[in-house]
This record gives sequence, structure tokens and C-alpha cells, in this order.
Amino acid sequence: MRTHTIAAVLCLVLLCGSQALAAGKLIVDQDHLVFGTITEGIVARKHVTLHNAGDEPVTIANVSTSCSCTTTRLERTVLAPGTSADLEIVYNTLKFPGKFEKYVYLQWGAEKEKALTITLLGDVTPIPMGVLTATPRKVVVEGMRVGEPKEVFLTIQNTGDAEMRVTRIVGRKSGVVFLDAADKGPLLLKPGQRVLVPVTLTADAAGNYVEYIIFHSDARNVTRDGYKVVLVGEAK
Repeated sequence: MRTHTIAAVLCLVLLCGSQALAAGKLIVDQDHLVFGTITEGIVARKHVTLHNAGDEPVTIANVSTSCSCTTTRLERTVLAPGTSADLEIVYNTLKFPGKFEKYVYLQWGAEKEKALTITLLGDVTPIPMGVLTATPRKVVVEGMRVGEPKEVFLTIQNTGDAEMRVTRIVGRKSGVVFLDAADKGPLLLKPGQRVLVPVTLTADAAGNYVEYIIFHSDARNVTRDGYKVVLVGEAK
């Protein structure tokens, strides 16, 4: 009787041990991708292979990157034991000149508790581009009165080495569009050119006034969120 009991206990221990060891294991064939020297404007692509080297399925819960310049496309998120999936990594070099070191992060496991990191290395040779500069970035508006339009002139300049296109100018808080290239065409500035941009403000209430004028442009230093100039004043 005792012998049967010991045997049963040993079997149970071995069974539990094998279940504890059973797990998915995500590996990647390359964790360092060298893009080399790239001319700015090129969209560079590389592929890596993800493989489940374990004996249970792996679910990739999240793929993220360290920069908006890097995007990914994963073939599938669930890998059965012994299977693989392609991960495409895309690096958009436009407006990102110079040497770079970026990262792609993969999280997997039931609680996203496991992770892999892929490193991207390279050097982007810059091309001529415009640079948008507003002087000053914060403007104090005097003489504002509630309900009365107030015209303000903002000074912008192209301090880059190529022509610059301003495609949209909008007030973030008011929603007023001051320039839309779809209607009147873009505002073009040659290298070194400076222009005055008129914007009309209207305060709805007395007291402190704040507006953010957002410039959208193909200039090197303008992101998808635009280039911001702050206008402040006191309405009476």
C-alpha cells in the first residue's frame, strides 16, 4: 500500500513539473538591425522572423516603437509551438537626419510580462529643407476688447536651405482657420525669406486671453502636430 502511495505521489510531482516547464518561448532571428547610411526621404524597410521555440502557444500582446518615425506590421499575433511570423519594421527618414538608434518593443505572455527588444541603427544623410522660425514664439497682444476683432501680425521666416511650404494655419482653441492650402494654395517662403502673417483674434469674455496658433508645414522642424505660437493678452 505504501509503495503504491509513493509511486502515485512521484507521478503527480513529475506531472506538475512537466506542466510547469511547458511554456511558449518567443525568439527573434535578429535583434540588431543595421540600416547603414540612408539618404533622407527614403522609407527603409527590414524584416525579422519571430519564432515560438517553446511547447505552448505564444500570444504577442503588444508591439511598440521608441519613435513616431518607426512603424511595424506583424504577420500574426498568435504563434503555435514551432511556428514563425514575419515582422516588418519601417523607418521613415524624412525630417530625421543624422545617426539614429531606435527600438522596437514586443510584449508577450498572459500578463504582458515578457518582452523582446529589437535595436535599429543607422545614419541618415540630410537633404536641403526649409526650417520654420517664428519670432517671438510668445506674443503679448495689447488692447483687446471683448467681442471686438483684433488683428495681429506674426513674423515667420524660413531659416533653412530650401523652399518651405506652409499649408495650414489654425487657432487651436478657437478653431479659426487662417490659411488652408486646399482653398488658396500654400504660403511659399524661399530660404531666408521673412513674412508677416495676419491673424484676427476675438475675445469672448473679459480677463486673460490665450490662443495657440498652429502652423503646418513641410519644414524640417514641424511635426505632424504643427509648430506652435502662443498669443496672450487681457480682454476688457
